[in-house]
Amino acid sequence: MNSQQHFFQAFFGPQQPQIEQRVPEYIVYNEAILEIANNWTCVQDLMCKFREGKLKAVDNLEQSWFNFISRNNIDITKYQTEVEFIQAFWKIPA
Repeated sequence: MNSQQHFFQAFFGPQQPQIEQRVPEYIVYNEAILEIANNWTCVQDLMCKFREGKLKAVDNLEQSWFNFISRNNIDITKYQTEVEFIQAFWKIPA
């Protein structure tokens, strides 16, 4: 170890390998469920416009909601409230 490395190691501490932690899949899934539930009326309007063929443009957030609903084959019309929606789709880790 040269003197410069020794100086920085003494000042900043020894180099630790970076361990990249991945967010568990159920957390990402549940985050999307909460996002949709928190914007329940907007999501219902979005899906209604889509079913009626009146959907012209969406922003990135609406696109993520739409993609999640489509990917998971969710029929949003089956749920009257966001609470029912959360109860139907919330994932509990195994």
